[in-house]
Amino acid sequence: MKVLENYSLKTLNTFGLDIKTRWFAEINSVESLQALLKDQRFQSVPKMILGGGSNILFKDDFDGLIIHN
Repeated sequence: MKVLENYSLKTLNTFGLDIKTRWFAEINSVESLQALLKDQRFQSVPKMILGGGSNILFKDDFDGLIIHN
């Protein structure tokens, strides 16, 4: 699992807005999600799970962790 910093969500929202997130992780298993949630870097930051991006509209950059499945 890779964790990227200052990642653009432009391709992950249907409006194509160039919104950035402080942290971005793509998971593909329950184990990778559990490891991510135990990581000390992310204990006190806001988290959001993002699927296809069709039901969300970002108006500002997200200063937290986006978890993409």
